[in-house]
Amino acid sequence: MQKKQLGANQYTFRDVAWCVFNMKIKELYEQNDISPITLIYKNMALLLFEFDSNFKRGTFFLLAALYCEANGISYFYDIKCYYDGYTTKAGLAKSFYDIDIEIIADILLSYIDYIKEIDLKDVINFVQIPIRICTESDFTALVNELTIADYFDDKKWNSFFTKKYNQYINSLT
Repeated sequence: MQKKQLGANQYTFRDVAWCVFNMKIKELYEQNDISPITLIYKNMALLLFEFDSNFKRGTFFLLAALYCEANGISYFYDIKCYYDGYTTKAGLAKSFYDIDIEIIADILLSYIDYIKEIDLKDVINFVQIPIRICTESDFTALVNELTIADYFDDKKWNSFFTKKYNQYINSLT
């Protein structure tokens, strides 16, 4: 895709969208509410695929979204409510349904060759989240099953991370 020549003060849709995503990430961290970060990383990946044809970098952001989701980051707001005194551990356990790795995994299946080029430690180090229930070995096993196995068992992984999330809840003070 050839880029159009724009004036000095004009930006492409892609440039504006990328800027908006980064500003939103900064805002979420400042507000200490990073629950939507998984969706932002996923959308950043889709932007890289569509506008830059940068499949390796897009895959990196999808892996970042997967890592966030495996850590239960979508439930960060609930955990924040616990610390603010608005819910109990029992309330946290009830609010947890499951993690949504299936959708991200389905997209990643199209980019298996790029996954193999990415160091998963770089993904883990890139993602700055306060909840870490997914260890490096857990994430490696998850991604390996995604890239190597004939069948990706999302129910197994949901069950695995639900158990880890409940252990995390029980460890809260």
